[in-house]
Amino acid sequence: MGRVKDMCMENEEKFYDLVGDLVRECDSVKECKEKADLDLVRHLSEKDIDDIIFDMWTDYWSKYIPR
Repeated sequence: MGRVKDMCMENEEKFYDLVGDLVRECDSVKECKEKADLDLVRHLSEKDIDDIIFDMWTDYWSKYIPR
């Protein structure tokens, strides 16, 4: 793999780790996105970034929804 692709993949991994930590302390997806370092994934579209954050936030908080 090329160095640029390696760097992008490494930054995506850092982004996932960061968002994984942020969702625990944020009350909304919007708040989480505002706190995230979006420069790590500037190669992704805004929709892709929104989807990643939404999915991670929903996965984390869905276990606290009473059934």
